[in-house]
Amino acid sequence: MLLAAHFGALVPDIDSGTADIWEHVPFGGVAGRAANTFLAHRNFTHSLLAAGLIGWLVYELLTLLPVYWGIDAYLCWLGFMIGFGAHLLADMLTIQGLPLLWPWQRSFGLPPKPLEGVRIVSGGWFEQLVLFPILNLSLILIVWAKWSVLSIWLFRGP
Repeated sequence: MLLAAHFGALVPDIDSGTADIWEHVPFGGVAGRAANTFLAHRNFTHSLLAAGLIGWLVYELLTLLPVYWGIDAYLCWLGFMIGFGAHLLADMLTIQGLPLLWPWQRSFGLPPKPLEGVRIVSGGWFEQLVLFPILNLSLILIVWAKWSVLSIWLFRGP
C-alpha cells in the first residue's frame, strides 16, 4: 500500500519530462522527453477526470495480478488513490492552482479567492524550508505514535 501511495503521488506529474516518476520506470528518460513534447504540465493529469480514468485503469491492472502473490488489489488501489489525491491537494495550495474540471481551463486553488495571496510558490523557499520539514516531522510522529499497530500489520506472517 505504501509503495502504491508513493507511485500514486508521482503519477500526476507524468506530464513533465523532469518528473521523479521517470526515474522509476524503464526507459523513463525517453518517455519523459515524449511527455514534454505532447503534454502540458498541470493540465489533464491534474484533473478529476484523470484521477477517475487513471484510478480505474490502475484498479483493473491490479485485479490481473495472480492471487498467489498475496497482493490485496483494493488496498493497493486505495493507497494509489490516496497518493494521487494528496498530490492534487498539495498542488492546489500553490499559486498556479489546478484545472480540476479539465478541459475547462479555470484553475482551482486553496485557499480560494479572496485569500489566494497566501498560496505558496512551487519549489520556493517556504515549501523547501518550512512545509516539507513540517510534513516529514508529522509523518515521523504518526508512525512513532502508531508503531504498535503498524508493526503488527507490517511484520505479520503470511
